[in-house]
Amino acid sequence: LNQAMEGIGYTVRGENGILNRRYFTKGGNQRSHHIHAFATGDAQIIKHLAFRDYLIKHNDVAIQYALMKK
Repeated sequence: LNQAMEGIGYTVRGENGILNRRYFTKGGNQRSHHIHAFATGDAQIIKHLAFRDYLIKHNDVAIQYALMKK
């Protein structure tokens, strides 16, 4: 679906360092959206969701993570 994603303004990033992932971004340097796509049941989904859930429950860590990314 790479061409379809490009057609609606996303940049195709391939796996971008995570096995079996398809990664798409939108907005260039002012990124407004990003999509991580995996096959149903892929183990990477569990890792991503666990990380997300951890940041939701630990706001102090989420703030530190956001600062580190900047």
